[in-house]
Amino acid sequence: YRPGGVCYPRRCWPAVPGPTMVHNIFLQVGTEMGFVGLGAFAWLVYLIFRSGKRVRKIAGNDPFLVGLSHGLDAGTVGMLVSSCFVTVFYYPYVWIQCLLASCLYAVAARKYPAVS
Repeated sequence: YRPGGVCYPRRCWPAVPGPTMVHNIFLQVGTEMGFVGLGAFAWLVYLIFRSGKRVRKIAGNDPFLVGLSHGLDAGTVGMLVSSCFVTVFYYPYVWIQCLLASCLYAVAARKYPAVS
């Protein structure tokens, strides 16, 4: 109730009945950007995992870089699982994960240039 005693459902009807947001990142990307956007998002997730695999290949015996790459992969899996229940595409989580993965690859490539 508002201070005047008027109940919300009796006086104000939403223009679209039902929920207006999807709480799933894959549905959000698919509905707002279509199949092309969904494919681009899937490609972005693939690139995150591929950069982690390349870091492990480049770093080889460096336990710090290998551990960081495994941690970023686990973080990406956690982000994707939690994204099935929360709409987070426009939050910085996805983009920070991409940034961290690309920076880790750049560090590994700079530290071991002969392998990369």
